[in-house]
Amino acid sequence: MGDRQAYNNKMAILKVILESARERAIASDDLETMCLIMSIGNDVTETYLRVRADDALIQKRLKGMRNDLTACLALLYNRR
Repeated sequence: MGDRQAYNNKMAILKVILESARERAIASDDLETMCLIMSIGNDVTETYLRVRADDALIQKRLKGMRNDLTACLALLYNRR
């Protein structure tokens, strides 16, 4: 299995987990779990890019993921 396929498999699993975390955040205001899962996705993507720095599509995706995580963390810390 290639690096990209392994990355895609990990992200597919995280996507399912993240969707559940989003539903939980809406239902019970659990932003911590959602932000944590988003952070894990960022880490997985950064790890992949260390091996395949030439993957422009994933680099673009990481920028969006970082923006989403920043927004999640801002919501989390502003409610305290």
